[in-house]
Amino acid sequence: MKINKMILFIIVTVLLTGCSSQTAASQLNTADKTAVDANTTKTVPVDEEIIYITEKMFIAQTNDVYINTDDYMGKTLQYEGFVMSFFDESTQKTYYYVIRYGPGCCGYDANAGFEILTKDGEYPVDNEWVQVTGVLGTYIEGEYEYLYLDVTDLQVLEVRGAESVTQ
Repeated sequence: MKINKMILFIIVTVLLTGCSSQTAASQLNTADKTAVDANTTKTVPVDEEIIYITEKMFIAQTNDVYINTDDYMGKTLQYEGFVMSFFDESTQKTYYYVIRYGPGCCGYDANAGFEILTKDGEYPVDNEWVQVTGVLGTYIEGEYEYLYLDVTDLQVLEVRGAESVTQ
């Protein structure tokens, strides 16, 4: 039952925040192979194989992934956010997400981000600010298919970005 609520939550988030014709990949400055770091004005090296989800366009880029999943399947994404876990009593499993709060009608009622799965089953504690890199995939549980990031790198960061984003 709670997973159905989570699916509804994600769908509502996508509908409330709209979509963008600009994809995550188009946010890169490919002329000099650098991207603007989400937390500072410095630039960081860009790996052309990674799609960087930036703070400035976080909701638009995550929505694009959900709306155009086939375009991103099997590709590596990287972004920052905070860890949130969710225990589902019906499956007796804990699910982990790296998210940011998005706009909504009642404060922090819309989240943007992805479920994460680590190979070793180790996760940072809730609310830690992390940079996650992983390959987008899906799994089926019950009657539903879910998106997730198969984590290839997860780093706890000292400097937090914006927990709430509007774009």
